[in-house]
Amino acid sequence: MLLGTGVAVAAAAWPARRAAEIDPLEGLGQAPPPPERGVSWRYLAIVLGLALVAGGVLLLMLAEVLPAQAAVPGGIALTLAFVAVTPLALPLLVRGLGWLVPRAWRIEGALAEDHILRQPVRTALTTGVLVLAVSNGVGLGHAIRDNVDDLLGWYARMMQADWLLTRAGALGIAPDREGADPRAAEAAVRALEGVRRVEGIGVAAGKVAGSPCVIVARDLDPDAPLPLVPAEGTAADLRAALDRGEAAAGTMLARRTGIQPGDEVVVEAFGRSVTVRVAALVVDYTSGGSSLHVRRDVGTRLFGMEAADILLVTAEPGRAATLAEPLAEIARESSLLVRSFGDVTAFVDTLVRGVVRSLQAILGLGFVVGSLGVANTVTMSVLEKRRALGLLRAVGMSSGRVTRMVVLESVLLGAAGGITGMLAGVTTALFIQLASQPMLGHPIRFSLRPSVLVGNLIAALVVTALAAWLPARRAVRMELLEAIAAE
Repeated sequence: MLLGTGVAVAAAAWPARRAAEIDPLEGLGQAPPPPERGVSWRYLAIVLGLALVAGGVLLLMLAEVLPAQAAVPGGIALTLAFVAVTPLALPLLVRGLGWLVPRAWRIEGALAEDHILRQPVRTALTTGVLVLAVSNGVGLGHAIRDNVDDLLGWYARMMQADWLLTRAGALGIAPDREGADPRAAEAAVRALEGVRRVEGIGVAAGKVAGSPCVIVARDLDPDAPLPLVPAEGTAADLRAALDRGEAAAGTMLARRTGIQPGDEVVVEAFGRSVTVRVAALVVDYTSGGSSLHVRRDVGTRLFGMEAADILLVTAEPGRAATLAEPLAEIARESSLLVRSFGDVTAFVDTLVRGVVRSLQAILGLGFVVGSLGVANTVTMSVLEKRRALGLLRAVGMSSGRVTRMVVLESVLLGAAGGITGMLAGVTTALFIQLASQPMLGHPIRFSLRPSVLVGNLIAALVVTALAAWLPARRAVRMELLEAIAAE
């Protein structure tokens, strides 16, 4: 409530100041003064200042001078800069888009262009709302998709198998567990006919340099791709280091503790304190990146992690379905959970799609707000030009051409806002990706997605065209004599 009130007061400050500057005699006159053309040097200074603030915040974050939380004011400054650019770009975009209007509609297009540019400040502010909606749609759409793809790619690398057997419960806090012996279950799985490879993964809670972490001890098949991706260096060098008994630290753990490749750190687990050399930093989402990875035999030797919490079972070609029943039997006897890789992938995809769709729904509200703003501007334009529209009808302009003129006015606004929003959105996506690097500890690959750009532009055009329906209907149904007599 306080934020909304503050925004409303701030939005009313400039119009109130302009109203107070009106000359009394000029205000009493029937004809209002024509709107100012162009922008002042102060306005240009504000736009440049906002852009410099956003760029400065980003550079200081990349240099780790400012914390990750500084991305919020930096992103706000960047968004405001693009919204403030709208009055500068709108006349050029509208005139350029006017050339794309079909020749048969050139008269309606010229009139629509004149109506837009006659009130540059009001139309620019209205288009700014649409710019904000498209910018958020493109920027967050790219950032969300890139982060989701990075997460799913990591999951696919870590869980390359046909079947997964997992232990229910929390992370291991002691090497000896009650219940069925998991080593017997692993031996039974390895003895099944049709099994090509079994990879055991042990997971335990520990501390590195006094900071909580998750220790992952995993079998690494020499014939399978390395599931870990080093932030620097090659996978071959990382595999060789792991074979020597060294460890790989997650980027988030390294950021929190200051670990660098080549450091020797004290790892605490199961009441033991062991010094381990960190060979490399890896891109990992286990426990938010606060993880330490070692070979399983190293985990057994250093921490006593003999039992596997997760078994990844890869079948011989064409034999995956035949393992369903024997694996289910072993799981029942050993109190394990068994899932096919397809089931696990479908479950993860469902969770991810749910989050993405929720965010898309929130972004859709921005388009609704933008369309209402465009509808308001076009409606005000129709009401202010009742006499002009009446005269056009009187000289022979058909109701269909009046409708096209009003719709073209709205579509030109939508296209101009959509193009500006796309440029702002791509810049916003790059800002988000760069700003997230210090927080994640590794860069996420930026991918330009034409489908996201085209989808947001089409959405902007559709909502603005629909928003013009009521104003166009009002213009067509206007009483001719009443419109001509209007002041």
